[in-house]
Amino acid sequence: MSEVPGTLEGLSPARRLLLRRLLQEKAGGRPGAAAPEIRRRAADGPLPLSFAQRRLWLLYRMDPGSPAYDVPTFHRLHGELDAGAMVRAVDGLVRRHESLRTVFPERGGEPVQVVLPPTRFPVPVVDLRGLAGPHRESTLRALLLAEGLRPFDLERGPVARASLVLLAPGDTALLVNSHHVVSDEWSVGVMMREVAALYGAFARGEEPRLPEPEIQFGDYALWQREMAAGGALEAQLAFWRERLAGAPPVLELPLDRPRAAVPGDAGHIVGFALPPETARAVRELARAEGATLFMALLAAWQALLARWSGADDVVVGTPVAGRQRRETEGLVGYLANTLVVRADLSDDPTPRRLLARVREAVLEAHAHQDVPFERLVEELARDRSPAHSPLFQVMFSLETFQAQAPVMGDVGATMLSVGGGVPKFDLTLIMTDRGEEVRGRLSARAGLFDLDTLERLRGRWWALLAGMAAEPDRPLSAIPLLDAAERRTLLAEWSATGSADPAPRCLHERFGEQAARRPHAPALRFRGETTSYAELDRRSASLAVRLAALGVGPDARVGVCLERSPALVAALLAVLRAGGAYVALDPRHPDDRLAWMLADSGARVLVTEPGLAGRFAGFAGETVVYDTPHPPAPSPTRGEGEHDNGAGRETLSQDWERVASPSEPGEGAPEDASSESRTVSHSRTPALAVPRPPRLRHLHLRLHRHPQGDGGAAPGGAGLLSGGGLRALGRGGGDAPALVRVVGRADA
Repeated sequence: MSEVPGTLEGLSPARRLLLRRLLQEKAGGRPGAAAPEIRRRAADGPLPLSFAQRRLWLLYRMDPGSPAYDVPTFHRLHGELDAGAMVRAVDGLVRRHESLRTVFPERGGEPVQVVLPPTRFPVPVVDLRGLAGPHRESTLRALLLAEGLRPFDLERGPVARASLVLLAPGDTALLVNSHHVVSDEWSVGVMMREVAALYGAFARGEEPRLPEPEIQFGDYALWQREMAAGGALEAQLAFWRERLAGAPPVLELPLDRPRAAVPGDAGHIVGFALPPETARAVRELARAEGATLFMALLAAWQALLARWSGADDVVVGTPVAGRQRRETEGLVGYLANTLVVRADLSDDPTPRRLLARVREAVLEAHAHQDVPFERLVEELARDRSPAHSPLFQVMFSLETFQAQAPVMGDVGATMLSVGGGVPKFDLTLIMTDRGEEVRGRLSARAGLFDLDTLERLRGRWWALLAGMAAEPDRPLSAIPLLDAAERRTLLAEWSATGSADPAPRCLHERFGEQAARRPHAPALRFRGETTSYAELDRRSASLAVRLAALGVGPDARVGVCLERSPALVAALLAVLRAGGAYVALDPRHPDDRLAWMLADSGARVLVTEPGLAGRFAGFAGETVVYDTPHPPAPSPTRGEGEHDNGAGRETLSQDWERVASPSEPGEGAPEDASSESRTVSHSRTPALAVPRPPRLRHLHLRLHRHPQGDGGAAPGGAGLLSGGGLRALGRGGGDAPALVRVVGRADA
């Protein structure tokens, strides 16, 4: 069960109590100071909620329709089932446990729990025996999914549901669902064992002989509140205050998208099995260091989170059953607790050293597990946010696989799984120890992580586990996270930057090649309008002819002052096609700065737009007001409306085509502050010449900075030179929120 980390709680109650006393003594506690016995309450009436129940009630009030805290349990029953006996068995279970017939109204501004008197518990029977096989199975799956996503009404009840689905002779499904506020995974085991015993007795025509529960959950809730009010938890609270002092409130993982104000219910899940040799090696490492498999896996998980996030202080949550006392063994209710395990990796420890630290942290946490997690939140998480869980955002647990399913007389049962449910944390890793096999389920919020991110993380988890077990004395930072296949992809295939074409080409020539290959492909998107490669090629060629007529050629510099738009990209390409070098002028700069840049660069021609032309009244050179694209002038060999896509190319020497970059005022003008277009072409874009992986084939680059801010390197960067698309953002569109909005759009 996921609330039993490792083997610490796989012990008998007596041995677990002895271990707990030893841990308390080691931690400086008083093993002889046992907590008072949990007794039956003297009177009925409204009861307070336990700390854990109150937190779930608050979450319920924030989002009453969420199924995040449903605890669905589905079993397929094999054998001739007595449906009437099963209905009586479920009804008997609800009669035995008050928690399953409790409601949670609000009285005086505070929630209370009210136990309803026993009544006949409804167990609907759904008959699918008339459906064909495939249709029957798909209908069953739809029923399971619908039940798992069906919310509960905690104020009016019921807080538990059950139904039977008849599939075929000897084939039945039992669907049981309850809200987490009245049950946990341990409770599921208690319920299924009791249903099996009750069904067996009813099917044989006998009266059940199950002993009455020693206590009910309301008794436990009263006891817990009395313990907290009496100061019995103060010593343990002091430990947690010291242990978590200065811990980071959020583990900053590299998210695929920004965190929403309120997390959604969608999630991804990736299942896997550890390679057998890795599982054996990890077990051997744990055994050699006096640790459990749980501790070794947790240490590796925290090491991976540190490597992935760049943090050296990693806090992870792990669930425990919370059943330390004998009276709670057979109780149905929400007793599960969550421990917080903090790992320090600031000194780049070896796996052996980290495992020792995690071992100590786990043992100390277990020695102080009487403090409900909710009390820790109240005490330590002063500034809370609905965007993420308090104290930790990543969960880890190790389940011990229970091979023995409940047997109900002559009827056997196997558990049905329908998916990973609603994610409660940013990232959760649940491992299952099956003896010879160790399996895992990695799940995450879909609003934060993509599915392929989880798949990559799974591969790094395998690689790190294998490396830690193989080289336990090597610093963690030196253990590779990539397997052989991924290493080859990243370091060889994707990094093959050599150009297959030995002939150097200029920027505008490379753009022209793309325009010829894909004339109708989108080259630019701006304010809802799309400009194709062919249209951008025509616009730049038209302006290039005008510039050439003004004497622009090799070594001529042209000032370009335009707002971010398709016209800006066309103008930059046009200058290069005419054979000149452009001087990128940002319209946001003051007039005197722009005038200085024009004078310092020696530009003889200026390309600007109508709204900016007045700022250059003192410019002595030629000014081209570039508004709408102009067709090139007709020539004896070219008709009206036709143009030469290679305008200016025949006069251009690759040694002279340059992009000018004026120096800053006061720095002094360098002898040559320009860069050759040929050099830019080959140095800025070689990686895009290799085959791109599938996800990058539709990459769109965004022009969110003015070319002046990038050294004027390339009109549109590498995107237009490799067949990609460019989204131009208008003035003010380069701030982070605007970029996030654009990047997040489906058509971006």
